[in-house]
Amino acid sequence: MEQKKRKGMMNSNSVECSTLVSTIASNIQRLSQYGCLVHSRILVQQLEVLGGKIGSSDDGERLRDQVAEVTSSANTLSKETNTLMKRLVELSNDQRYASTMKVHRERLMADLIGVLNRLQVAQRNAVAKEKESMKAVAAQDQQVSHQIEQVNDDKQQERQQLQIQHQQHLIEIRERSETKR
Repeated sequence: MEQKKRKGMMNSNSVECSTLVSTIASNIQRLSQYGCLVHSRILVQQLEVLGGKIGSSDDGERLRDQVAEVTSSANTLSKETNTLMKRLVELSNDQRYASTMKVHRERLMADLIGVLNRLQVAQRNAVAKEKESMKAVAAQDQQVSHQIEQVNDDKQQERQQLQIQHQQHLIEIRERSETKR
């Protein structure tokens, strides 16, 4: 009876190990690839492309929302995969499974670390581009403020136009700062 119980537990742990391996591999692939309806791109590449558009004529609220969405999804999936990896490590440390699971564990760990490193670089680059873009908007605003001061009273319409532009810059800076938080 005791032997049947052990065998049942071994089969249960074996199934759990297999399930963990396939789920982790699937999550790593999902992290690596960003599925779109038309085509599929590597997530890191998608972030690089989106990050490259920050500060360009394609920049806008929609672009920042896309970057935030891709980043959030990747972070959630990374955390989930990390939790699964911890469980796989626990199971693979069991002497009964050590030899068969060690290869899977090491391969999956290397794959996951590689994907997470690439993702982190892409995220850092996107943040750096956003900071550069915000500095550019602030510099433009400073120029507009200076122009406002230099416009004399008989050019009231030009002054009002520059003040409107100044307000737009301030609103954009505030919105982008709030989005970063």
